[in-house]
Amino acid sequence: MKSMTTDATTPTAALARFASAIRFDDIPPAVVDRACDLMLDWVGSALAGKGARAIETIERFAIAMGPASGASEVLISRRRTSPLFAAMVNGAASHFAEQDDVYNGSVFHPASVVFPPALAVAQALGCAGRDLMTAAVAGYEVGIRVGEFLGRSHYKVFHTTGTAGTVAAAAATGRLLRLSPSQMQHALGSAGTQAAGLWEFLRDAADSKQLHTAKASADGLLAAYLAQDGFTGASKILEGAQGMAAGMSSDADPAKLTDRLGERWALVETSFKYHASCRHTHSAADALLALIEKHELAPDDIAAVTAHVHQAAIDVLGPVVSPSTVHQAKFSMGTVLGLIATYRKAGLAEFQQHFADPAIVAFRAKVTMALDAEVDREYPRRWIGKVTVRTVDGRQLSARVDEPKGDPGNTLSRAEIEDKAVRLAQFTGAATAGETRAIARAIFALLSAPRVAMLLAGEDAVERAKAVAEAIAREVPLSQSMRALEYGAGTGLLSFLLRDKLGEVTLADVSNGMLDVARGKIAAAGDPRMHAVRLDLSAGDAIRDEFDIVYSLMTLHHIPDTDGILRRFHDVLAHRGVLCVADLDSEDGSFHGDGFDGHNGFDRDALRAKAIAAGFADARFTTAYEMRKEAGGRMRAFPVFLMVAVKA
Repeated sequence: MKSMTTDATTPTAALARFASAIRFDDIPPAVVDRACDLMLDWVGSALAGKGARAIETIERFAIAMGPASGASEVLISRRRTSPLFAAMVNGAASHFAEQDDVYNGSVFHPASVVFPPALAVAQALGCAGRDLMTAAVAGYEVGIRVGEFLGRSHYKVFHTTGTAGTVAAAAATGRLLRLSPSQMQHALGSAGTQAAGLWEFLRDAADSKQLHTAKASADGLLAAYLAQDGFTGASKILEGAQGMAAGMSSDADPAKLTDRLGERWALVETSFKYHASCRHTHSAADALLALIEKHELAPDDIAAVTAHVHQAAIDVLGPVVSPSTVHQAKFSMGTVLGLIATYRKAGLAEFQQHFADPAIVAFRAKVTMALDAEVDREYPRRWIGKVTVRTVDGRQLSARVDEPKGDPGNTLSRAEIEDKAVRLAQFTGAATAGETRAIARAIFALLSAPRVAMLLAGEDAVERAKAVAEAIAREVPLSQSMRALEYGAGTGLLSFLLRDKLGEVTLADVSNGMLDVARGKIAAAGDPRMHAVRLDLSAGDAIRDEFDIVYSLMTLHHIPDTDGILRRFHDVLAHRGVLCVADLDSEDGSFHGDGFDGHNGFDRDALRAKAIAAGFADARFTTAYEMRKEAGGRMRAFPVFLMVAVKA
């Protein structure tokens, strides 16, 4: 194997060392809170990609080339696959609606290249919520700095989200894989050599923008996994003589890579996108909105609009003269301002329904862009909005916005972020309002989650729960007089399948987010016999009730002390009460992969002995379900047993 030794004194090495070493406790609480906000904002953007032709094309490719099942979810279809293909599709989907976040100083959309690989890998490895958030912060901090380093000259030709985004994805994935500083440096090297994305697609209304984020997410993930296995990359990929800056920038500033690294948290400086259009249109849109509201102008009152902009806006938006698609219209200053003047907003519905309306096309002809010295000088640190309007009655009006809606100084509240996500998901039918708000609760409770669960339950989870419910009903004489406890209930999928056969049902979990989702489902079902509680029996939590049946699904292998939890199950059961445990048969660690610190399934005889030692009189086993997922480069079967034991 080649040596993994690297130069530890370069800017690339410093970034790698930071991404490898960062721990959750290193991150200020305000940064963590904002990371949760950004994740919810990203989910909304990803769900808004459902049904888009370009996104569906990429998903069909993933279905054809990737595994049919796996541990990572594809949000727009709720199917599960490998981390690589989940990251690819989710990365593409989250950059379609032009609603994903942006970092002003590097004109970089971090969420669409950080959260897709981070979520996919965290789900595959069974990581805790804190691990996912730590990885996301690492990805944001690295990616933003790489974008700042590459500078304005880079953005003139290259789509920074595709280029710097590949490096950001590698950093986030590498943190979840627990790469050493040296391995992380190799991961960044392999990511950087794959970095790509050119603006030429805008001239043709081509689909390349979503390919940029799809590939950045997947290629960064690839780079990190390769580094974990000893694959080497360029040690100075960013600043080297033939590295990214040398080939992609004429104004690169290496100092930007390590500027107050670990002290200045760039993530909290990230902006949310309020309008469903290219970020270069937002400042002018806000300024025009303020002007027409102040002067009560109708579209027909306006003879001409001049948007005073920075040079990058002209470079990116200028080629879009007559947009032919919804997505291309989002890069047309005239179209955006026409929608603002007509509807006072430029959201998904306005673009979808009206971008080609004769009135909007006519207004587009009234709009010109002009380079403004102040706006250009302040860009990209500040995105100032200035417009001048000439009315049909000869008035000359102007307006200015120093911080567009969504910028750190004029940010969205958590409620506004959640409402935005709900609107985006509902617009495409990807999720109901209730489902999206449940996702929000789950994200805000991630810090207490022992593992990152599916945000939208996939077919595998549903089928597995159905099979286990059927097995329990076969093996145990259930009745509506039985008091039941589901331990590690998550959102209560199993209990909802069994509730008609049981009496009072208690759903217990340690994740407040999962419990909030469960409570929402209980309220929607209107079932007074069901309730959800936070309960950690391993930590000694007490519960007054006694139960006739306790059951769990895929929970036991996450609990370190198997003997202890079996004793606690025995304690909470009534005499002759029944314990039903559905979990993995013993396996070689391939199911969760490297980094998982729970049990790699259970030997049935050994678990039977433990149950008897805990006070159960009997323990019998049956195979309830068989999961199939990719492991070691091939599809493998992972049986799920059902153990039924009776309290003596």
